[in-house]
Amino acid sequence: MLSKLILTLSCENEINVSHHAGSAFQGVLMQSISPAYADSLHSMRSNPYSQYVMRGADGLRWTVCTTTREAHGQIIEALQSDAFRGFRLEQFGAELTVTDKSAETLPLKDLTHRFYHEDSDRFFRLRFLTPTAFKSKERYVFFPNIRLIFRSLMSKYSVAAEDTDEVDEDMLSELTEKAAIVEYSLRSVRYSVEQTKIPSFMGELAIKVSGAQTLANYVRLLLCFGEYSGIGIKCSMGMGAVSLLDRRTGERRF
Repeated sequence: MLSKLILTLSCENEINVSHHAGSAFQGVLMQSISPAYADSLHSMRSNPYSQYVMRGADGLRWTVCTTTREAHGQIIEALQSDAFRGFRLEQFGAELTVTDKSAETLPLKDLTHRFYHEDSDRFFRLRFLTPTAFKSKERYVFFPNIRLIFRSLMSKYSVAAEDTDEVDEDMLSELTEKAAIVEYSLRSVRYSVEQTKIPSFMGELAIKVSGAQTLANYVRLLLCFGEYSGIGIKCSMGMGAVSLLDRRTGERRF
């Protein structure tokens, strides 16, 4: 089960909080869930959650997503409870109050139903909401690369759906061959995690898929899943948040 919880936050004092505060919010999340479950996350192949913070028209918004039923129960339900009404953000010396909570869920079987029964468009527009990067051969990669995008999504999806992080290399090679970035509007940024400034990118890009219709359907499945898992590295620390946009309106697609 895929879940998303959006918490709207307010603060009596004006503080300069943006998406760069993602790692501080991860600390809040870890303090708000069961200590036993927090410990178990360290031994998992891939974190079954992502989270990020952004400023919106209605104030500061903290989005927390989970990709498994267990993570939903341990994380989303803990933050949804009436007991979770606010927290102190030590890094900024500020008390934040939760003024609204909005939740949505999407069963994984609904994604697979779309794969088998609804033909997808072949053009996809993505908005990278927070700094995004990959790691390949021990180096950071901070430009979108089709193979790294789909490797990341396939690995995260395999963990959620099949409890393995193995990637079908033949399918990945076909995606790399048949999918192409056809437009982009990006900027490079650096994302601070502890003492490290990670080179990364933000902005929008478009992907076009050729080949069999089932391949386009699979790309849609992966990109929809990516709205919950994030793309690339350190999605649990505020990086890699992505939204799939409608080709015509530019609004969130699903």
